[in-house]
Amino acid sequence: MIEFFQKIASSFFPSPSPTPAPAAPDLGAPLAHARESYQNLQEIIRFTDLKTMALLFVILLMAGGTLLTPLFLAMAGQWTPLSFLPRDIPSRGLMGLCWFLSIAFGFLAFINALMSLIARTPNTRGPFLSSPLFKQMTALFCVYGEDQFAEARRCTEALKAGFSIEDALEEYRRQILVVGAILSNKIKYHRQAILCIALQATALITALMFIASAVASQL
Repeated sequence: MIEFFQKIASSFFPSPSPTPAPAAPDLGAPLAHARESYQNLQEIIRFTDLKTMALLFVILLMAGGTLLTPLFLAMAGQWTPLSFLPRDIPSRGLMGLCWFLSIAFGFLAFINALMSLIARTPNTRGPFLSSPLFKQMTALFCVYGEDQFAEARRCTEALKAGFSIEDALEEYRRQILVVGAILSNKIKYHRQAILCIALQATALITALMFIASAVASQL
């Protein structure tokens, strides 16, 4: 009988339904996107290093040709009565200046190309990379020196001590910033090397034009 009246009362006065708990945010998509972003930065770094190695080959080839130019001219002078040097002093001075500038720009291009290839420590390269965020080691990129072994061990041990998706996303966030800053520096030195190569080639071509003009005036 009591149950009968309880059913009638519940039909007229229904009990409020419990409020559903808020759903936990789905971090799978952000984590996958962060992984793609990190891999994309790594691929761009590899491609930049490949182009820089090609630049180094061009730089060394042009620098070798510039340094051997006086030897070639001396050897050619033994085979032909033509003079490869301009007759007037100002033209000879300008030719020598262009030859020297070609060597100087080649040296600068070589240095910038090497700086683009060298792996730099992010927290020791100027104000752009001096953020405390870059000094924190992560298990995602656990590169450390002998004095950082304890910190590296702490990062790796955290992987088996309740390491969550939020922790992984945070590591990707830090490392994307670090790798992006390193890539920015690599691209900067790469561009400077290309500019120096262009100036090197211009100076060398100008010096060769003086030589060609001197030969043409004797024909």
